[in-house]
Amino acid sequence: MATERKTVAEMIAETFREAALLVGVFMPLDMLFSEKPIPRPILAFGAAIFVLCLVLGILIERLR
Repeated sequence: MATERKTVAEMIAETFREAALLVGVFMPLDMLFSEKPIPRPILAFGAAIFVLCLVLGILIERLR
């Protein structure tokens, strides 16, 4: 079995994309199942983190 080594940039980009996915999936799920509403600033912060992590992951992967 041949294993392919990943570069540091690939690993960092993958981590950012996975973090974006986690925030993008679990924040709406928390909103659905939470008994009290989530404040708008927290929602905006979560959306910003999602977009930032996704864009950083894509940029790092494209620029390596």
